[in-house]
Amino acid sequence: MYKVEVNSCEMRQMQVTNSNFDFAIEQIGEGPVAVLTLQPIWTQIFRGETVTLRCDIQGGGDTDWEYNWNINHNTSEYRISPVDTSHTGSYTCQGVKGNRSSIISDYVKLNVSNQPKAVLSISPQWMNPGDSVTLNCEVKESSTGWRFSWYKTVPYRAGLPSLLDKSYSVEPLSGNGTTEESYTLSPAGPTDTGGYVCRAGRGDPVYYTDYSKPQFLCSGDLPFSVSLRIGPNRTQHFTSKSLSLICDLKGNSTGWRLMRYTETGVEW
Repeated sequence: MYKVEVNSCEMRQMQVTNSNFDFAIEQIGEGPVAVLTLQPIWTQIFRGETVTLRCDIQGGGDTDWEYNWNINHNTSEYRISPVDTSHTGSYTCQGVKGNRSSIISDYVKLNVSNQPKAVLSISPQWMNPGDSVTLNCEVKESSTGWRFSWYKTVPYRAGLPSLLDKSYSVEPLSGNGTTEESYTLSPAGPTDTGGYVCRAGRGDPVYYTDYSKPQFLCSGDLPFSVSLRIGPNRTQHFTSKSLSLICDLKGNSTGWRLMRYTETGVEW
């Protein structure tokens, strides 16, 4: 007969062996516990960001622990920079010191998505001098932790920040950005007409979305009017035939330059 005593306030494993049987008794009480946390604590992580998984042993006394993960890693921190969609999964860890082991941490789920898109809206898009115009920037896939910046588009010039397709260069309206999703032009005037884009950034190092698609602000109170017509004037055109785009100016257009907007950019 074998008598085994276990202290209920500790975690202890005892092995009893003879030639006939082999068994183990394990009593789990208030032993050390592994706690796994994800930084930053955003619910949605995007490809290209930097994240850190940290394993802390609570109730373990000193800090001289080794670490076991369900991945190929053995220190208390697992930093991923840049994170990719292949890192999506569930993570857990455990502390080990000699013949002692902590309770395994709860699983932490890491969800990694493709790069988010910034979407700009302008209200109103047709303004009169003196109106207040609001630019609103939204990250469709997430709303946590972003700072927003707004830019005015200019014809493409090498050396200036530019859209990916180089259709426009951009000049900033704001400095380091703001946590507010909106930017107000007040009072807006004729010099504010043109194209605008926005983008958002978050984290350290800062992770940016791409620039939004351009949106255009137009003035409804100019000293002249502009109209576009197609020649020849018919309802259907064919690829083998030529046509003309004619911009008609009516009124006092002295000092104004004509700009042509296409899908790929702007031409003076």
